[in-house]
Amino acid sequence: GPLDSDETYIITGGEEENECIASGRYIFNITNSGGHGFGSLLGEKRGGYYLIYSNETMIGGSDSFFLNDEFSFSVPFYGDEPDGDGNVHCSNDFFMVFYSDDHPEQNTFELYHQETDQVIVRGGPYHEGPGSLYYTRACLPDGVYNLTLFDSNGDGVTYPGHFQVYVEDKFLDLQYKIGNSTSIPFVLADNPAPTSRPTVAGCENFLALIETDLDDAHKYYGHTVTWELLDIDTGEVFMQDGPVKHNANLTYNECVPPGRYSFNITNTRGDGLGPKGNYLIFSDTLMIGGSTKFGVNEEMVFSLPYNVDEISGREFDWCAGDFFVKLTTAGNPQLLSWKVTNETGGVFASGGPYMKPFDTYSQWVCLPNGAYTLYINSLDIFGSKGNKVTVFVESKLLVSVTDDDFGQSYSASFDLN
Repeated sequence: GPLDSDETYIITGGEEENECIASGRYIFNITNSGGHGFGSLLGEKRGGYYLIYSNETMIGGSDSFFLNDEFSFSVPFYGDEPDGDGNVHCSNDFFMVFYSDDHPEQNTFELYHQETDQVIVRGGPYHEGPGSLYYTRACLPDGVYNLTLFDSNGDGVTYPGHFQVYVEDKFLDLQYKIGNSTSIPFVLADNPAPTSRPTVAGCENFLALIETDLDDAHKYYGHTVTWELLDIDTGEVFMQDGPVKHNANLTYNECVPPGRYSFNITNTRGDGLGPKGNYLIFSDTLMIGGSTKFGVNEEMVFSLPYNVDEISGREFDWCAGDFFVKLTTAGNPQLLSWKVTNETGGVFASGGPYMKPFDTYSQWVCLPNGAYTLYINSLDIFGSKGNKVTVFVESKLLVSVTDDDFGQSYSASFDLN
């Protein structure tokens, strides 16, 4: 059935499916109710699917989709339909990631094609959340498009839930404050307009988006938020701000020389950016990482230029899933901290101590390939502690422990390759 039909096609049978279908526009939808695509959540992913047109032309496919993957294309298929990139297949014309919040049933989207005055792709409402990953891909004809993201409750997606949008393998946008709806335009053409700002020769664009949600203690008792971007080799501070004592949506964009950098953010009160605060940092438009809550201090280390996940070998440009840590604090989290080091002992990321009991903190980190060690320290030596640390590496569970389990220190090794 074409997209304007409510009918669903289900192809069943052997390992290799071959079906003759009428001309039209189609959606291929594949789902794993366990949320781990073709493979075990804890094991190596070796599965995949490929869509082949007329026995010889690959339309597209995926080797990992977690909960759900939707793929949209036209039949007959005209070899990337065409967009001038020289590739026969078109799996990356349009790619969108939806990371769900507590109410995924409120979210939908539509992709409108101006030349044909039609909605080419639509999706949602979604069903699993929070923290479920949905992928949508499409092969598209050239033209002008408008992607509209909807939230039926009008309050947008609760961070860290978000939409990430890619056009022809280039990061286009990240959205979560969408209100009732927000629209994202883009063009597919033989020589499309760049989706990211060109980099000035000799320097790299660095972008920090910081939203603070600070209470009156910062205003009246001298507590402050400060941050800086430090060149590790020279010790030079290229960007910094603070003290910040009020609620604000802050944007910082600077062109800095190539090098290795540390992004460091501190709140002297120990409650990060507040209950609804968060930050995201980018190189040009590639997301390096971010956090919703970080306690007293958080640090991220990375290289500029930022080389698309630093040669991780992944298909797409985002790497927020390299390393993800979630901490659920108990009665006394002030003595809890963690760090990630490489083979030479260099610290690539760190967090803590955490000041607020019975709360949740999280952080994403993008890492280059290599061998790493996670260290968790809890200096509290009295009684039951109950602070829980859960860590995922490339979306696979690495460890979930409490400081009652390990006492004062814990370490775990992992590889990115």
